[in-house]
Amino acid sequence: MIAQEARIEHPLIHYYFGSKEKLYDAVCEVLYEDFAVANRTWLEGLDKTLPKTGLPIYLDKLIDYTYRNPEPLMLISLNMSQFGSNEEIPGFRYLHLHMERVRQTVEEKIPLAGPKEEIRMFIYCLNNLVINLLGPRRTQAMLLNMDPDGPEYRQWVKDAMLKLFLPWLTELIFPPKKD
Repeated sequence: MIAQEARIEHPLIHYYFGSKEKLYDAVCEVLYEDFAVANRTWLEGLDKTLPKTGLPIYLDKLIDYTYRNPEPLMLISLNMSQFGSNEEIPGFRYLHLHMERVRQTVEEKIPLAGPKEEIRMFIYCLNNLVINLLGPRRTQAMLLNMDPDGPEYRQWVKDAMLKLFLPWLTELIFPPKKD
């Protein structure tokens, strides 16, 4: 089916990749690398803005990218819902690498203060919610009786993310003064 969809001869998959699993692995590598490069650009210059300005800009870029390139978050979402051990999930190592790269990029680009575990919790929670709202966006929007490709669902996702994460991000950048 893969060869037929790509309009190539079936043996070419095995010749170049060795197996369907290795082809899938190669696709995941490219998709996650593109996402990581884009994520770095979304964060450029945001360290010079206040969270109430910077986070909406970041979310707009993230949501726009995801609507143009839905595959990375769809694959992550599908892989996260698989049962069994991590070794059995195709492309699982890229899921882990993706989450780590996002975390490292945010920590590098945004001046966050506070305990490392809280920073890590913030980044992982934000990214997991993004994955769950935008990866299977057709299902999520349907649950809300919204068009997954329409502006209403996009705005709903952005508003929900801001409501949940803007106060937390503000506190991580400007920790409360201790008496």
